[in-house]
Amino acid sequence: MFDVAFRGTQARTPERVGGSAGGGLGLAIAKGLVEAHRGRIRVRNHGPGCRFEVRLPLATG
Repeated sequence: MFDVAFRGTQARTPERVGGSAGGGLGLAIAKGLVEAHRGRIRVRNHGPGCRFEVRLPLATG
């Protein structure tokens, strides 16, 4: 799901922001940002939708 090449099903809502379809890169970009900060990102089914969890380490200093 967090892979750049992953193509899920079409969005459930027909509305598109700005009138164009997205490239499907949002989760891959989020994963890259989180991992660059030594964090973790994961997704779980949560009722009718999904729950995304991002964990980042606290800065020390």
